[in-house]
Amino acid sequence: MLLVGAGTLVVSASAVLAWPWRSGLPDPADPGTTMQDVEAAVARLLPVPEITPAELARRLEAGERIQLVDVREPAEYAQSRIPGALRVSPGAPAGAVLAEHGARMAGANVVLYCAVG
Repeated sequence: MLLVGAGTLVVSASAVLAWPWRSGLPDPADPGTTMQDVEAAVARLLPVPEITPAELARRLEAGERIQLVDVREPAEYAQSRIPGALRVSPGAPAGAVLAEHGARMAGANVVLYCAVG
């Protein structure tokens, strides 16, 4: 499950994306599709569950398997970050992100965050 600024994605251990194919959603396997494209389309077309910092902290403390993904620029990430978060460039191709980090995301609730929320 993908929370905060995106919709639900199911990521398998083989990094194959189970995508809710709908008109208007970009193909994450297309090399030209960026994380910004995916986030914008999902936010526009699908219900977007959000999570407060307090709820995220509670769920992490409860031991829920959550993979944090920081989609800020390198300088922002260098200044501060949540421990254990992956840093992914907002312009990164979605397929490349899944190829590189799909195994870490498999079976976890994936929470994206940026400077805005």
